[in-house]
Amino acid sequence: MYQAVFSATASAFQFEPLMLSEAAVMAQSLGYNRSNGPYEDMQRRTFWVLYFMEKVSCFITGKVSVLQDSNISCAIPDVQESTFGDYDWGFSFLQYARLVSKVHSSLFTISSVNQPAAEYNSKVQGFLTELESWRISAPGRFRAGETLRPRLLREPLAQTITLLTNYLYFHALLTLSWTLLHFSAIKLEPMRQLDLKRGLMRTARSVLELTKFIEVAPYTPVWMLAVLPLSCLMILFDLVVHNPDHPEASLSLAILDIASGHFSRLEFASNGTLPGSLVAQFAHLARQYIFEKREYRQKMIDMGVHDSCAIQPEVPAGATQIPPSPAEFHTTGGLTSNQQAQIPGLQEQLPLDPGAVPLCDSTLLSENDQLFIPSIDDPSYRIEDLELLGIDLKDLFDYSYSMLEGDTFV
Repeated sequence: MYQAVFSATASAFQFEPLMLSEAAVMAQSLGYNRSNGPYEDMQRRTFWVLYFMEKVSCFITGKVSVLQDSNISCAIPDVQESTFGDYDWGFSFLQYARLVSKVHSSLFTISSVNQPAAEYNSKVQGFLTELESWRISAPGRFRAGETLRPRLLREPLAQTITLLTNYLYFHALLTLSWTLLHFSAIKLEPMRQLDLKRGLMRTARSVLELTKFIEVAPYTPVWMLAVLPLSCLMILFDLVVHNPDHPEASLSLAILDIASGHFSRLEFASNGTLPGSLVAQFAHLARQYIFEKREYRQKMIDMGVHDSCAIQPEVPAGATQIPPSPAEFHTTGGLTSNQQAQIPGLQEQLPLDPGAVPLCDSTLLSENDQLFIPSIDDPSYRIEDLELLGIDLKDLFDYSYSMLEGDTFV
């Protein structure tokens, strides 16, 4: 069991699935999954800690769980250490583990492939509802999606538990949202598709914004330290680069800078062992790209090539299209099939420096803004075609790391 806990850190991260599987097999062989005797409290506590770790790990990695929910009969123990006043975070985490176990077995197994499309889509929607119910069951100061306020979290480890609660929720939300966008055979309504894309953008920004609360230490799980922040950084980078004229592009750039600071801090704390500065370059690339795009457009304006009404971002083929409002039909006499609905606020001239754009202007946030994601909106897009075009980040943290005593990586 202690090896399974240790494998969640950077020193043995590549062994985590193996260690958890072996620990789960051993626990079931010893009968911990049915320990209900009066003197078996320690066995029950050990089993349920292992249950949470194994279920969450399988949900993250996509591996098949060794622990079958139908073969568990031991009661959940009452652990005083996992209670903060009116919040039993230990029991809440077990509820989450049970939820993601159902998600994994219902949506991401071989048998789920043959489900009718309508049934599959209905299950995803149901799991989103269950996830939201789990979120609101926590008290306000611990609730995922709410502003994390350290001054309200005075108990030992309360801030860490709140951060972990947020990351667990955001990871499940990202997974279910991507499932709807990528694999749902039922064509989503344009507004529903746009809402999901906005949700992806907001969730990725929330994860990266919370990186300032992550304790960069040897005992911090790599999933929290790097894996989830790296995934969200790539999601946000993709959205910014493919939607440079989006009203919230500058806000996303600012969040990417926050993520750059986190990964640079990670490299500094590990004495260069974890290559965090490599990931930090993505924020610079995104900002430089948007700066050059706006600079080029400004030159076209100055040269008089296009008038102000014609300067609109081209919506890539396949992007979510929102039907024009009745007012637009009334004033224009109808739109032809090759005309795009105009996006309010984007006709205005934008400053050259992306950092000078207001982070969030509520007047620009309308139901007509577009979000283009190549892997979703472009049928010809293949992620395999990009593998040889740059650095493969999928195994960035898959090396073995040695660690000396103290609070820093070496």
